[in-house]
Formats: sequence, C-alpha cells, structure tokens
Amino acid sequence: MLIGSFGLEIDGQGRVKIPQAWWKELAGGAVITRGIERCIWIYPYGEFLELVEKMANNLAFTARDARNLFRLLYAQARLEGLDEKGRLSIPNSLREYAGLGEKGVMVGLDRRAEFWEERKWRELEGEILSQAADLGERLSGG
Repeated sequence: MLIGSFGLEIDGQGRVKIPQAWWKELAGGAVITRGIERCIWIYPYGEFLELVEKMANNLAFTARDARNLFRLLYAQARLEGLDEKGRLSIPNSLREYAGLGEKGVMVGLDRRAEFWEERKWRELEGEILSQAADLGERLSGG
C-alpha cells in the first residue's frame, strides 16, 4: 500500500529517492506515466497491468475519448526499477509535463502514487481541504 505524502528532491540525473516504506511495493518495477492533472502517476508494475486490463475490457477502442486516454497513459509511459539506493529515475519528458524542477511532492494513493510540482500540490491540497465536508457528503450519497 502506498500511503503518505513526502517532499522529495530530484537530483541532477532526474532521480528521486522513494520512501523506504514503498520499496517493497515497487520492487517488481514501476510504471511511470502522465497523470490526468499534470502530475506523474507511478504504479507498481502489477497494478499497472491490472489497470490496462480493466481499461481494455471496459473501454471501446472505437471511442475517441478511450483512444485519447490510452494515448495519454501509454505515449510517455516508462517501466523503471529502483536502484540499490531506492531511487527511481523520472524521464525528463515527464518532469517537464508535470512542471517539476528540483523538488516535488509524492503522494501515496493506495495502489498508485502521484508526483506533483510542489506549488501545484499545495494549491490542490488546499482546494481538497476546503471542500472536505462536501466531498464526503457527495460521495456517501448524503
């Protein structure tokens, strides 16, 4: 399970040190790809395989939106592994997409993680916190 949020530095070679609590989850490799909200999504390899299987079974490839979602996820996707120091290499194209410089925030969301440019994450987190009660009520059907 990938949980928690961590302020992380990106080194000169585009690597980020993954929280040690996540190493086991990512030991089989990680798929790094574009997220929908201009962040980077990081999936344990097995979880990514499950996601693409669900997408393939539930989305008609003849639908333009489905094709575009596949393009978003696959076009820049990379399979990476942690090095011996627990670092993950983030390709430059993905760092540029997310607007990442030397620092970012990695957020665990159970089966995947998101890697955000720090300012964008703080803004989004503020929006989420300001709407927490309403969000909970809407999602619970109340």
